[in-house]
Amino acid sequence: MTSDDIVQEVLTPPADWEDTPEQAQLRQCLISALSGHDSLVTMTVAGQLIDFLRDHLMAGAAEVRRKTAKLTRDTTDMSIREIAAASGQSHQAISRLITESRR
Repeated sequence: MTSDDIVQEVLTPPADWEDTPEQAQLRQCLISALSGHDSLVTMTVAGQLIDFLRDHLMAGAAEVRRKTAKLTRDTTDMSIREIAAASGQSHQAISRLITESRR
């Protein structure tokens, strides 16, 4: 088995999972970044990507989530409960996001 085979096998979504278009795009980007290397480089790049995702991108995505929750509340006539229902999140989560966006 090559490192590319491992990448493809591990990052293929499970049979009972259907990616959103955004998830599929991110999954393909990750597959692309990890493919085409020998096993040692693939292992090294995977470790670097884990650190980068954890330390930079996840924090950024969380901040985008907070700011867009507040933006939605400020620029629409939607209540917190309506935003929650439309986004599939709890009203407590939306309230928390809006509160945290003000910090």
